[in-house]
Amino acid sequence: MTLMTASDQSYILRSLYYDNTIVMNKWILTSSILLLILSSNLVYGQGDNCQKLKIGILNKGIYNDSTLYYLNKLHNKNLSIEAWINEIDIKILEELNNSGYNDLEFSPLTLVPT
Repeated sequence: MTLMTASDQSYILRSLYYDNTIVMNKWILTSSILLLILSSNLVYGQGDNCQKLKIGILNKGIYNDSTLYYLNKLHNKNLSIEAWINEIDIKILEELNNSGYNDLEFSPLTLVPT
């Protein structure tokens, strides 16, 4: 069994200290870089610079004479089926556009550019 001299003990302590210092420096560097990345615009979305997504709505309901009679009687009107389809389309678009989707714009399918 060999005994350690004071210089050997000092060397071991210094090497442990430097190893821990290097590990701590790497940890600080990594944490700093991560903090900079997270606080920069690299992780944010595009923000408010995007146009609203346009969604075309097509009303494909089946309307016949009984539907026309029911709607006219219920609302005390005398509209044609085309007029009722237009009224229904307007109401659907109003409801969708007022539903709180800030990044969506609903419109009749015929008005959506291709």
